[in-house]
Amino acid sequence: MVLVKHHLTSYTLKMNDKMYRTYSLYCLLSVFAAFASYRLHLEGFEKVVVDGLDAIINGTGRAPDQYRIFPYLVLAGMKESLSPWFGESWKYSILLFEALSLFGSALFLRGVSSRVTSGHIALLLLIYPFLMFDGVRSIAAFILLMSSISIFFFSHSSPLVRVKLGFYAMLVLFSFTRADIALLVGLVCSVYMLLGIWEKCITVAIPLMCQLLLSTKIFPNAEYYSDLIMVSDNISLVHFLNNPMTYLLSGCAIYYWSSIREFMIHLYQEQKFILLLAGYLLTVFIVGRPNEYRLFLPMLPIIFLILEKSKYGSSGTTAAS
Repeated sequence: MVLVKHHLTSYTLKMNDKMYRTYSLYCLLSVFAAFASYRLHLEGFEKVVVDGLDAIINGTGRAPDQYRIFPYLVLAGMKESLSPWFGESWKYSILLFEALSLFGSALFLRGVSSRVTSGHIALLLLIYPFLMFDGVRSIAAFILLMSSISIFFFSHSSPLVRVKLGFYAMLVLFSFTRADIALLVGLVCSVYMLLGIWEKCITVAIPLMCQLLLSTKIFPNAEYYSDLIMVSDNISLVHFLNNPMTYLLSGCAIYYWSSIREFMIHLYQEQKFILLLAGYLLTVFIVGRPNEYRLFLPMLPIIFLILEKSKYGSSGTTAAS
């Protein structure tokens, strides 16, 4: 009995030590990602950043950033809390906001799928600063966090009313963060939650109504600073060729093509989600710039969830990596 207790204690200590080292890795890599992103993309442009953030907080920013008001309010709250130490500077609030969002995303992504390893999380955090090329947004990490939290908590069936109410409350916050992603994530969750037809209608209506409210009532004067339709620019491929990440991702796609092809074949069984993901990709191609690879970060929890729920085995992990 004493020997068994000794082994259990030793095992517990080893597990606690491994957890401590894992969380330390995620924490420090999150700080690295946030700091590197700031140094690469924002340092030297502080005035532009400050003017843009102040405009959004005051309700006079440009669309579509003005419509994504919730994370900016959180960021402003952090700035206010840090002001006794750093004054009116946005720098350290941005770093803290982004690092905490990435750290939370790492934890929830691990919870979404058992096939997500620390190596996958480390790789994500290492390349994160480079995903910000061609359109850096510090709220990209927060959007990933919202997507990860939603998939983690609401990707299973539950008859409890409070769970459904929590889902709808999360969907409202998400809609004030980024309504199109909220719609995508909400539809995925509604399938796994086994919601009824009217509940799914509510799931669709919430992001659409929030976006309509934001654009017509709350911020009716917000103007887009670029063309709304980007098809011609995207077809030209100029912006793809000017983004360094295009070459890294293309090289990985070529090297791992057999695994990616096998992954897609197995993923085809989840046709309803393929249509949702394809719809989002098409939307980005029409009204956004697909070379801004940060736009695809919120899809990660969905991909990991499909991998976890499907019958896809070890080769799926290889492809995902």
